[in-house]
Amino acid sequence: MFNFLVFGDNQYRKCEEGEMPRVSNGKMISALKDSHFFWEILKLAQNQFPDDGILKIEKKSERAIVK
Repeated sequence: MFNFLVFGDNQYRKCEEGEMPRVSNGKMISALKDSHFFWEILKLAQNQFPDDGILKIEKKSERAIVK
């Protein structure tokens, strides 16, 4: 998921290890909680995913929202 946010490898690793992200990255992550904003960002980055990538993300997000 971090690929479409253009986080570097080190920033991604730090987040995975539980470190706090930089303020700007933290704001972006927080903003993605808004589903409308999330989908707008995802549409802008759709060329970074395989052809069915957006569809897979959409299905997973729908399942997550239902839970």
